[in-house]
Amino acid sequence: MTPHRSTRAAVFSAGSWGTAVAKILADAGTSVIVHARRDEIADAINTTHRNPGYFPDIELPASLTATTDPAAALAGADFLVLSIPAQSLRGNLAAWAPHIGTDTVIVSLMKGVEQGSHLRASQIITEVTGVGAERVAVLSGPNLAREIMDGQPAAATIACADEGAAHRFQKACHTGYFRPYTSTDVTGCELGGAVKNVIALAVGIASGMGLGHNAQAMLITRGLAETTRLGVAMGADPLTFAGLAGLGDLVATCSSPLSRNRTFGTHLGKGLSVQEATAATRQTTEGVKSAEAILALARAHDVEMPITGVVSALLNEKVTLGEAAAALMQRPPKPERCPPAPRPRGPPLRRLHPPHPEVPDHARIRAVRCPDRRHPRPGGVDDHRLHPPARPLAALEDVLPGHVHDHHAHRHHQGRPHRARERLRLPLPGLLDPRPAPAPDDPRPPHRERPVRPGRRARPRPVRPR
Repeated sequence: MTPHRSTRAAVFSAGSWGTAVAKILADAGTSVIVHARRDEIADAINTTHRNPGYFPDIELPASLTATTDPAAALAGADFLVLSIPAQSLRGNLAAWAPHIGTDTVIVSLMKGVEQGSHLRASQIITEVTGVGAERVAVLSGPNLAREIMDGQPAAATIACADEGAAHRFQKACHTGYFRPYTSTDVTGCELGGAVKNVIALAVGIASGMGLGHNAQAMLITRGLAETTRLGVAMGADPLTFAGLAGLGDLVATCSSPLSRNRTFGTHLGKGLSVQEATAATRQTTEGVKSAEAILALARAHDVEMPITGVVSALLNEKVTLGEAAAALMQRPPKPERCPPAPRPRGPPLRRLHPPHPEVPDHARIRAVRCPDRRHPRPGGVDDHRLHPPARPLAALEDVLPGHVHDHHAHRHHQGRPHRARERLRLPLPGLLDPRPAPAPDDPRPPHRERPVRPGRRARPRPVRPR
């Protein structure tokens, strides 16, 4: 019988983030080979198991090897992991494309937008190599290379049009300290990673100018808003920007001194020129190169991105630091808006679960409202054995966007204790409603009166509109 072949991954190149991802893959049991541009880096990784250019104090897994030959690195690779500057991707990929296997999945770690074409990394990959979108994945999230090299806990999102490919790479890089999640929103993950670099520049500038946490929090929050606006206009899922590839990456990059983009912005805020800040940073700062391209995307989709526009003008020396701050603070006042959540498509559902002859309708409804399995359901029916696990009330928002009500705000509605049925606003009869919808020819009123308890006088109850 043929022995099982382990998963193989080729990581291009041996920079800080590429080395960190190579270590994650090796720790997860994947066979990893790193492509380095310089012979001395490849030799050091093979002999001393260290990368002297970025992490000379951290020992790499013994199973991790390196080479300067792209053909040797790509031979038999299941995954090609690209970690190079976004602006040099097209030229390098054209040289490597002939060596890429027919089944190799290409994973992009890049967080930038190409100048001139305004294309994202995944679009450049499909254009240059000719592979389908189902073979191109993106890894993005709050991942600072130094912390990952130290083995500190981290998580990321792997997005791919093919969920199977995303799951395979998820398995290839899942370790005790690195937890990957999967998604199909490639556009949202890439835009979240690219725009957050520009917002981090703005936060760094504010920090360098001596502004406090209020200003930095304002930039982070409003930066997330304009990132979401652009993403929705380009077809991304707005919920992606509330996840690891959106808010998570934004917070880590804007708040950590390990962030290149925040550090670059801090130099600018202290009065250094773009050339001086580039020399002081000494590493690729994607936000500097991508700001103008992201702003062009915003204009093409008629999206307002004031923070990105001010940062771009500052990088091009069109405004001073004082003028940049005034340009943001003196904008006309307006309401704070968030993109509406996507509505479910198709005919409205009447129930979350199919009816069961042994479970009364009200018991099934309570199973949704009370996820604690330790308590028996009404009427002695323990229906969690008959239906899927119950979900908390708040989780129903992704099923019925806009219909879940904050029951804490209505605990004493009209001077009486709140009732469970007041937690939901149900515009459709029978949808999670313990009162069954009347048949079309049923002469009874739409809501039946509550049975009168023994010893109590019946009180007429007004029929509330549905």
